[in-house]
Amino acid sequence: MRRIFTVKKIILVSLLCFVGGFGIYITPGVVEYRAWTKAVEAQGSCPWFDAGEVLWYLPVCILDTPPPPAVPVTCAISCTGATTLWGPACVAHTEMAVVSQLGTPTITPPLGFVFLGSPTPTPGAQYMACGASPAMPWVIALPSPMGQRVHKFMQWYDYVIASVKGE
Repeated sequence: MRRIFTVKKIILVSLLCFVGGFGIYITPGVVEYRAWTKAVEAQGSCPWFDAGEVLWYLPVCILDTPPPPAVPVTCAISCTGATTLWGPACVAHTEMAVVSQLGTPTITPPLGFVFLGSPTPTPGAQYMACGASPAMPWVIALPSPMGQRVHKFMQWYDYVIASVKGE
């Protein structure tokens, strides 16, 4: 009697299923990582460019500082960075506190700003931004959790290759 399922065939099919499942799982992260790296290349032509880590993100700034007549005119309590950059127009912006390479303390995108990658900044996420200034960003790229995993894998890969080469 001929055996249809041999041990080799079972191992091969299992391995193919695992590799296919892993490929389906990791592909969205790889696609996003490629879009993120393309954003890096495109941002080289901006007048202002910065990158770093997000500390926190406030999606809404509220007029909360009353002057003597008790009418709020700035967002000094809720969004100090937006108030510094925009004054009373702070309500039309969000605030993202960052640890950046250039020392930028806050980036204030306008309400409704569409981030490249992740829909909203999360604390600890890496970012890249470019535009006219921190007050007027044109592009803010934030990798999603899957994109961050792929990015960390690529950093690990670069580290291993550099170690092997002795650099």
